[in-house]
Amino acid sequence: MIPKIVHYAWFGREIPIEVEERVQRWKQILPDWEFKLWNEENWDFSQYSFSKQMYETKNWAYLTDVLRLDVLNKYGGVYLDTDMELKKSLSPFLSKRLVMGYLYKNSLATGIILAEPNHEFINNMLQVYENRVFTKMQPLLLEYTNNPIMTVLFSTLYPEFSNTGVRQEIQDGILILPLDYFSYFSRNREANFAEHLFMNSWGESNKQSVRSSLKSVLRNHFPTLWTSLSSENGRKVTEKDIRNIFKEIENEA
Repeated sequence: MIPKIVHYAWFGREIPIEVEERVQRWKQILPDWEFKLWNEENWDFSQYSFSKQMYETKNWAYLTDVLRLDVLNKYGGVYLDTDMELKKSLSPFLSKRLVMGYLYKNSLATGIILAEPNHEFINNMLQVYENRVFTKMQPLLLEYTNNPIMTVLFSTLYPEFSNTGVRQEIQDGILILPLDYFSYFSRNREANFAEHLFMNSWGESNKQSVRSSLKSVLRNHFPTLWTSLSSENGRKVTEKDIRNIFKEIENEA
């Protein structure tokens, strides 16, 4: 069982008002859930050498790669990136042990993960950051985003998993959902639980800010077109990343 706990994180500067407003919308959709905001005051970033390094270099995005795994491993619940927009309650998934969705048709999403405490996959992923298993992945953690890293590990640990973007039940209580459940706008009433806004919440350069504004216009006014263009571009980039990661860790037990 997945407990009714929402984990989210913020490090560095003050939380922007738009992020606070988004969190308030989460709370309206999940009124009987517990919410935990993690930051440098209540999460020990020094417990892992990777997160300690990321904190010292103020690399907040990579820092939360470890945090999400740590708090899910300890407490269970759902981890949400602060650029995730919830559309409806996540309660239908609480009977599962692990629930993840696709970001693209060939890559698992990490902006939203639901898990019971001490789930073996979350624990294994955490051990990658601790350099205890799949040690050849260690130098890749800063070279790639956590999405292809997690997809490769999941594919390795669960050979019955088909990385094709479709809904799958893996072993006992593991549910993988298509990208229209957690990542993109959808008219599918059975899906559309959340949408990834693809915003750089930790701070942007002027060039990135303009790009984000253009993304917002396209997403808000032409959501179907945005879904098609963004997901296909992401799929192409990720295909190369996953191939390279598999090549790097080849023959590692």
